[in-house]
Amino acid sequence: MQSKQSSASTSVKWITRANLNVLMILVLIGSLSGCANNPFYHKYVMSGQIVNVDGDEVMLCVADTSELDTTHEFEVLRSVFINGVTEEGESLYSLENVGKVRLKAIRDQHYAVATIISGEIVKHDMVELSRN
Repeated sequence: MQSKQSSASTSVKWITRANLNVLMILVLIGSLSGCANNPFYHKYVMSGQIVNVDGDEVMLCVADTSELDTTHEFEVLRSVFINGVTEEGESLYSLENVGKVRLKAIRDQHYAVATIISGEIVKHDMVELSRN
């Protein structure tokens, strides 16, 4: 009799664990689906990223536009793969300065338009948001 109860108890634990795993996966999917409008995502993941280039203008994510104005100029960096890295633990990428932009207009809470001052800037380059 005890083995039947033990077997039933094990089945219940397995079903509960399976339900917990499914719940965790659903929560993860739900949280990732809302990332694009999430303030955390803009501040820590996307902040400083060039999201569009149109001629001599770029659209960039600045996370918070409340303290920016059109006098701000920023360096633009690109992550570049380093050929010939041989040391273990050595970085495979370096950041190269590829140009400079000046803010032109604030679009909304997270985005601003900037004019390219120098360099060849492409989508996905990163703007160093510390004020010069």
